[in-house]
Amino acid sequence: MVTPGYIPPHPSPRKPSLVLPALACDAHCHVFGPASRFPYSPKSSYVPPDAPKEDLAALHCGLWEGRLASEIAERSPKAYRPWKQDPTSASPPEGEPILDAQARVLDALARAIEKAPSGPVAVALRPIPLALARLAIEGRPLAEM
Repeated sequence: MVTPGYIPPHPSPRKPSLVLPALACDAHCHVFGPASRFPYSPKSSYVPPDAPKEDLAALHCGLWEGRLASEIAERSPKAYRPWKQDPTSASPPEGEPILDAQARVLDALARAIEKAPSGPVAVALRPIPLALARLAIEGRPLAEM
């Protein structure tokens, strides 16, 4: 049973209004469960809803998931070429737009920073979310990714 009053992750994240300081690059996340596989102690005073590692996907790459750029360029040249030239102008087939992914990453960073306003926040990011966060923080375009 989930602890009463627990606020789950936002189902529809948006671009945060918080402006991060120049060169700031921190993040944080928690991985919970699934409780069916990793049960909590019956004595636990805090039981969050499941937030498994699979939910930490950096970018939903659709049909391009797990493929090398060279494979994608060969198999999907009409979709890959515009995405490579400007990632904001196209999305991987059945995948997530890069601007949506960046908004999710920045929103997660903002929430982590808001939880610890008086001290540093540590974050572990995979390469794509790190690049998305860094470009936004440095004010650089996504085309530089």
